[in-house]
Amino acid sequence: MSNLLTEKDQKRVIEALTKWKDDVQDKAEAKRWKAIKHPITLAEALNRLTKADLDKLRKELDLQGVSSLKKGELVLVLQDEIMAGLEEMCKKLDKERFSLLGELVRNNGLIEAPSLEDYQYQYFNDSSIAMTGTLKGKKVLVMPQEIVDRIAALQDEGIEAVIDRNTEYIHLTKGLLFYYGTLTYPALKELLDKHLNAIVPGSDYLPVMIHAASYYREFVLEDRYISSTRVRDPEKVLLEHEVRSNVPYNAFTRSQLLKAAEPGYVERSQSYTTLVYYLHTEFEMTKEEADSIVSKCAFIAKSSEGMNEVMEFLESVLEVDSMETFQELADRVVTLVNNTRKWDLKGYAPLELREKRTEKPSSIQSGKKTGRNEPCHCGSGKKYKKCCGR
Repeated sequence: MSNLLTEKDQKRVIEALTKWKDDVQDKAEAKRWKAIKHPITLAEALNRLTKADLDKLRKELDLQGVSSLKKGELVLVLQDEIMAGLEEMCKKLDKERFSLLGELVRNNGLIEAPSLEDYQYQYFNDSSIAMTGTLKGKKVLVMPQEIVDRIAALQDEGIEAVIDRNTEYIHLTKGLLFYYGTLTYPALKELLDKHLNAIVPGSDYLPVMIHAASYYREFVLEDRYISSTRVRDPEKVLLEHEVRSNVPYNAFTRSQLLKAAEPGYVERSQSYTTLVYYLHTEFEMTKEEADSIVSKCAFIAKSSEGMNEVMEFLESVLEVDSMETFQELADRVVTLVNNTRKWDLKGYAPLELREKRTEKPSSIQSGKKTGRNEPCHCGSGKKYKKCCGR
């Protein structure tokens, strides 16, 4: 007897899983937007949570010896702990999050729910500094009165300088990961120190980035590296960086990094715009449609895939009706791939790295000869005798 599911059974399983997922999402949505009052005290806000939610908050705050407390007793302990740690919590925020808290303060702790992702609402709920709910039929964000008063005081005490510093940490890091994909912490620190023209203490930087990772979901911090969430295999990217240990990371200006950190940023080179124009004119699509397709091509090329993968993608979205058109398309894709900066090439485009390989090696300039069986100084990963030493 076969253990394989029939097509009918597979369909039932998929329908059941889809229904289960929808039910979970519906329950989470109902919980997120349940009725809330305003004004509200911190104790009242905490009492809206289940005991399980309070236990989760207790663990996040690393409170010891209070696991056996009843709900009312635990609320009092958590209330004191949240208020005691509020200033340090705020010192981990950037402009986007602190500005939202500032808007709540200006409106006495009540605003209509801003346009955020579900996980960003959850970030504020989990911190207990602002809570989602429904009031008079509207989705709102509410801040407990004690927190309103304390954040107002922090604004008067000049916390904005720390917020500005944190914002720069986050934006520069996003920019670096846009070009390099994944970085070990030593490499990251060296690059940050250079662009900030100062030594960045890990004790200041890491707490800020841990909170930012939770809120933005654009990067992850692991034991030995930080990586863009768009990188499928960070270890592979790091391995490629190590193979090119003799090649410095491609140099970008501070303004380039900050621009790359902007939401939805796409680097549009000449080869990029040429392909957009070709798709727009040859395949009779809008420029916006063409740009969307080329942006996906550039991402495929950027994430260490090559010409074949880009062409496979294009063949899935375009109808190429002649060999002549196919060749014209392929020629433009080759140019795009060769001029797209890649994570595994330390931020270089293939043509940029090839030009770097033709530069006079520093080992020759210093009088030190590269052995024929040693890794080539150009960073190709090949032995010198099979690369620049030919």
